[in-house]
Amino acid sequence: MQCHDQPRLFRGFLRLTAVFTSIAAATVGLSRIDVLGGPWLRAHPYWIAAAILFTAIVPLVQLAVSERGDRAARKRLELENSVQVALASALVLLVNKGADWEKTGVQAFVLKRRWSGWRLRQEHVRLAKVRIAYVRASGIRWTRGKGAIGRCWATNSPQYIDVDCHFAQYAGYDAYRWSTLSEDERIGLSFEDFQQLEGKYGTVAAMPITTHDGRYIGCVTADAPPGADLPREEVFDALEIAAGVVNELLPR
Repeated sequence: MQCHDQPRLFRGFLRLTAVFTSIAAATVGLSRIDVLGGPWLRAHPYWIAAAILFTAIVPLVQLAVSERGDRAARKRLELENSVQVALASALVLLVNKGADWEKTGVQAFVLKRRWSGWRLRQEHVRLAKVRIAYVRASGIRWTRGKGAIGRCWATNSPQYIDVDCHFAQYAGYDAYRWSTLSEDERIGLSFEDFQQLEGKYGTVAAMPITTHDGRYIGCVTADAPPGADLPREEVFDALEIAAGVVNELLPR
């Protein structure tokens, strides 16, 4: 799924057209006076004509782009609602297998291309989530190889990690001691990531969403709080079903 940040591009377009509209309006205004380039503009009337044409066309273009943006927003909302239904079904299956109905969360992520500085990078963006209780988002970007989600991307295979148990042995580590651990021991996390996640999750599982030719395009995840039971086989079964449904919902 190749997507860009449409709202950001739309806002950038509006700012750009506003600047050029101001320049065009100034050009028309200057053509009426005898200073600041007015005589030159009157000697080159095609610039005045272009400015008048620009100020006439821009509102129509902005309206068309705005309507297209509204349609895109409606489509994104419809997709999110449909995905939430699939995630809710997965949560019901997990609860029936003994998962904590209130704190267990199920989420769907897809890969999107976004600008990072001057480079266009792929990263996970959350499509939708279902969780009854409020749990503060970690704010971590799940890049390739980072956490269960990033490992799911890197390996294109299901992941199941008891995060609470894994990190218990590193409790009290400072930044230096953390840096001495291997990438596998850190699960790709920085020390700041580790501090953010410590005590937040128990088990985290991720199931890849792939195209018909096996290319990774996202994943469906489930997470439970520390001490909560999330049976491995049952969670894989539920996430596999949800991943298949989400895959069918994604636009091609």
